Amino acid sequence: MANTTRAAARKPKQPATTSTSKSRARNPRGKVAKKRYVLDTNVLLHDPTSLLRFEENDISIPLVVLEELDRHKKGITDLARNARQATRTLDTLLEGSTGSMLDGFPLEHASDGRATGKLYFHEALIATKSGMVPAHTVRGLTEGKPDNQILECAQQLLAEGQNAILVTKDINLRVKALACGVPAQDFRSDRVLLSDEDVLSPGFRYVNSNFWAEQVGEREGAFTRRNGRQYVAIPLQLPVNSFLLDESRARWRVESSSEAGSVLYQLTHGEKEKQPSLLTPRNNEQALALALLYDNDVDLVALLGLAGSGKTLLALASGLEQVKLGRFKEVLITRATVPLGEEIGFLPGDEQEKMDPWIGGTLRDVYEVLGLTDPKDPLRQKVEVNSMAFMRGRSFQGKYIIIDEAQNLTQRQMRALVTRAGDGSKVVLTGNLGQIDNNFVDEGTSGLTWAVKKIENWKHAGHLILPRGERSRLATYFEEASEYDDEGGRKAA
Repeated sequence: MANTTRAAARKPKQPATTSTSKSRARNPRGKVAKKRYVLDTNVLLHDPTSLLRFEENDISIPLVVLEELDRHKKGITDLARNARQATRTLDTLLEGSTGSMLDGFPLEHASDGRATGKLYFHEALIATKSGMVPAHTVRGLTEGKPDNQILECAQQLLAEGQNAILVTKDINLRVKALACGVPAQDFRSDRVLLSDEDVLSPGFRYVNSNFWAEQVGEREGAFTRRNGRQYVAIPLQLPVNSFLLDESRARWRVESSSEAGSVLYQLTHGEKEKQPSLLTPRNNEQALALALLYDNDVDLVALLGLAGSGKTLLALASGLEQVKLGRFKEVLITRATVPLGEEIGFLPGDEQEKMDPWIGGTLRDVYEVLGLTDPKDPLRQKVEVNSMAFMRGRSFQGKYIIIDEAQNLTQRQMRALVTRAGDGSKVVLTGNLGQIDNNFVDEGTSGLTWAVKKIENWKHAGHLILPRGERSRLATYFEEASEYDDEGGRKAA
């Protein structure tokens, strides 16, 4: 039987402070009783997306929680970042919603159907002979304390006959709730990091042997041949420059798409899809990425995926190969200088020397794989490393531009960088939404997410999410083990 909430999905121990059990609470008619979860501020600060994790149940947020979120939102700490993200999530829920303070605000649209309950905002007031008064004046709890106001909201809902449960990560508040007769539980689902596939389409799909029979059937003229390529028209609408991989190992690319359907052509090892001499793709998805990287008619390519999936390697290898072929003057590479851990202070030297700790190691690793170990190699001299800080106002003509670790960019920074590309230039974005280090962006507001959504269905751009790591079996194992549990669900990082 499905759990009522992700907060209780991991079978907490059985003390009285948790209301979770294998069987859900039921009303006298035997139907599953809908629960009303009252969220403490620390739950939203721990996981800003917790609002969307309670499936069919309703959520109550005491008004004092909004004040506490506002108090925590300033700064660059993870706590401040989570407070801002929680506030943005609430804004998304309320914007354009058909709900009201009395009837609640539906969660279904904002959660893409994962949560079907409603969100309520609540203040602890109870009826007395003198009218509605704050609950603490009757319950005997310390006046004005946020924890007590949150507890009072749960008490009031219980008094109204609601199946209310207080959710908090504060052990003392759970003990106090127990003493007051209020069911309480910990929020046991740690912060779940979203992957690239959770936010964006992968850019390709696998199809089985029945696909062509379903889409084409016996229709005459569905398959045609022109300009040395095999074409097929199907009634399914697919994004332009996305791909299909069928069981016969054939690779198909979407050339055009409309409401009537899509036109695809089969990839070959022809002029636009040839493999570079510097690098041989290790899997089908890398081969598809090279098809986009080598296409002169594609101005922007976004490569996402797991660590070690080959994003930067593919981008730089194809760039150097095309510089050698004379398509571009040089490769220009830049990266957002956002640290993974604590700052190490100012770096000495000029622009190139300052950028070396940020991207020099990555470049040397790539050169090693490509066999360009000699620092004086002519191809290595065609790679220019620039700092993002000095990009404003510049215009790059005929250059192959790589923006590495693009998930750390804001939308404004991404727009400023992409618009630097002049005539004859190509822009390649690489990044992983699961590895955001910038405290001011998240998976939904990242400049990389914004850019991919902007280019979707534009015939001069494409994106791919590389699903498999190729760095080593150790790196691949840890990436996959930290992302998926035994049942195929997202796992806490």
